[in-house]
Amino acid sequence: MEGTYPLYWDGKQVGAVTVTRQGLYYDIRCHCPGLTGQRLELVALGTADEENLGLLVPMGRGMGMDISVPAKRLGQGQGQMILRPRENRDNAVEIDPERPFPYLQQLDRAYLVIRQGRVLIGFRENPEKGKNSA
Repeated sequence: MEGTYPLYWDGKQVGAVTVTRQGLYYDIRCHCPGLTGQRLELVALGTADEENLGLLVPMGRGMGMDISVPAKRLGQGQGQMILRPRENRDNAVEIDPERPFPYLQQLDRAYLVIRQGRVLIGFRENPEKGKNSA
């Protein structure tokens, strides 16, 4: 998991994340100079799951975070870091393959959420809000 990861938002690189091992913890330093006015979360994608590391906060002339997390929380493998818009988590619904999905007309504003091993779909209030690529 150690290394430097580029961060992309709206199709362009806006910053980087540096992950270093310090004993039983990873020190994570995320800096996105020039990025302001967004409610973005830093998410670590692993081979099996994802870990939300928290909301970026104002730092100097941009946004970022400096945190330490237990190494077991992120695992050992090579991962990926992405930015994701902070959404209202109350509007996520669980996907049940045994039941009809009543939200097909809203899929253009849907996003996938994996929370505690459960697969959910959340819905943005505005379909144009939060488009990004990693």
